[in-house]
Amino acid sequence: MITDHSAVQKAVRELAAKLNVTPADSETSNSLKTQAHQIMQKLDGLKGKEFEKAYVDNEVAYHKAVINATKSSSAPGASLAPRLWKSGCTTERFVDCAGPK
Repeated sequence: MITDHSAVQKAVRELAAKLNVTPADSETSNSLKTQAHQIMQKLDGLKGKEFEKAYVDNEVAYHKAVINATKSSSAPGASLAPRLWKSGCTTERFVDCAGPK
């Protein structure tokens, strides 16, 4: 998990530099930060199998949202889509492995 996330983060940083894009907070990023804080508070109160189920359920839902966002992205830059699709493929593998059976 660390390897995949690190690779995606590196690719995004490199692409941003190539496109001369500077990351900035937005309504979306602020909303994601708020949601992450709320999830962390919820997970803090759980233990054992209850924690594991809540964690995996949240990760699957989040990764599905990432897949949908990358597939519907209309961001500028011809080189953006292949990077997002590469990331999406990794994300889809996660959802296939961790999602409901």
